[in-house]
Amino acid sequence: MVFLAAVTAPFLRGNHPPSRPFALWLIIVIQGAGLWALWAIVLQWRPLRDGYRQAQPVIDGVFGLVLLALSAMLMIGK
Repeated sequence: MVFLAAVTAPFLRGNHPPSRPFALWLIIVIQGAGLWALWAIVLQWRPLRDGYRQAQPVIDGVFGLVLLALSAMLMIGK
């Protein structure tokens, strides 16, 4: 939640219609639910599930590094 708040905060600055925060929230929730459901359905396919299990440590490590880099960029203001 903190990550999403940090990413969306710049879009809430300045003059904007009052519905903008609700629209951002709605987009985040619908995308999150849709992508999560799609991921759960796709992982039911055995070859993909087995491949993901083997690659999971690498995927998790790369994703963690990307999140760290993004959070560092947000903290220094770039």
